[in-house]
Amino acid sequence: MPTAEKAFFRNIVALVVVGVLLAVKRVPLKPEKGSWPFITGRAVFGTIGMLLNFYAVDHLVLADANMLNKLSPFFAIIFSVLLLREKANRRADRRCADGSAGQRAHHQAGL
Repeated sequence: MPTAEKAFFRNIVALVVVGVLLAVKRVPLKPEKGSWPFITGRAVFGTIGMLLNFYAVDHLVLADANMLNKLSPFFAIIFSVLLLREKANRRADRRCADGSAGQRAHHQAGL
């Protein structure tokens, strides 16, 4: 199945589930003024990330693609520190170091 088709069907299921939940809870769909650029950016980058993840699963060894997917929280911490200038606590620093060590061990084991 092509990458775009996988992403489409995954999002259709999510749309139905979220649509039902929003209708049951009667949540309005009108966002706050000035938030459209952020909503659009999140949608665009989320779609790109999902397409790249499905592409990776299709074209990489499954273990490598799965490892990249599991490392996404570590990348989020690293990029929030670098790009957003957020402060990471010692626990987050330690977890990123552990994740990097695990990734290196996994990569070397595959050689």
